[in-house]
Amino acid sequence: MTTSVPVPPAAYSGTVTPPPLQLDLSPTGPYRAAILGSTGSDGSTWQVSGTPPPSVANPRSRWVYCSGTGPSNPHEAQPQGASGMSWYSYGALDAQIPPIAPGTGQLCSAFTGWLMIYPAVGQAAVPGLAFEINGLQTWTVSTAGVFTLAQPPTGQLDAYGNAYNFQGGVNITPTQEDAQTWRMPITPGYIIQAFPHNRGSVAPGQNIAMAYRVRMVLPAGFTGTPPRYIACCGADWWANTSVGFVNPDGTMNPGAFLERFVLVDPTPGNWTCVDGFSGPTVPASVPATW
Repeated sequence: MTTSVPVPPAAYSGTVTPPPLQLDLSPTGPYRAAILGSTGSDGSTWQVSGTPPPSVANPRSRWVYCSGTGPSNPHEAQPQGASGMSWYSYGALDAQIPPIAPGTGQLCSAFTGWLMIYPAVGQAAVPGLAFEINGLQTWTVSTAGVFTLAQPPTGQLDAYGNAYNFQGGVNITPTQEDAQTWRMPITPGYIIQAFPHNRGSVAPGQNIAMAYRVRMVLPAGFTGTPPRYIACCGADWWANTSVGFVNPDGTMNPGAFLERFVLVDPTPGNWTCVDGFSGPTVPASVPATW
């Protein structure tokens, strides 16, 4: 099984953009072996996907890479049909700490993390394709780098199928598979956007962080080219934990961040870790999330 994917360099800090190469993605292939043997810039063993021991599943080096924003940190692939979006080529930090909620004069006291899953540019629709989301959780992060769980991985996930350009959408009903895993289909022509049902609370001056795992579920009997889909972390600030969309343009929930889109491993059974952080530098104290 081959596809075009980026290759992680030996010391992967997220500041290097590796070239795309044709590599074997089978469980015993050289790409998998290279990932399993890679070392992050913080000295930890780096692993993108699969079911690794918790100590090496999602180290700080992966957080740093996924949280890369700006032109020097382009997405691993661009989202199909979203060329008009400001985040088409790379992500952005909008507000690192709680901003003033529009029209209130008060700092936002709540937030929510969310994810998006897009087909990469050029990817044909795959009828029957679905994705599993595992362990989605968010934290507040103090100025001392202390992570405090805000939206737990056992909470309910809501989802919606936005059009590629967000002009319209379709409903998605996630299926809960266990306490921390939700399965949801992706409708051809639409994306998956999922988020915890309940918002998290945040104090003034705090950063926020998010992490989850995603697994591609191919339709039964699929024999085509491995699909290229991408996933990211994002987050919005909210005036409080209960306010609705007061303004038609959604300004009651100003953006926090939209991080780098990373390719979802198409190898059956493998998970891909995705992370996000609203501050300028990922703390050394990132939690062992899986």
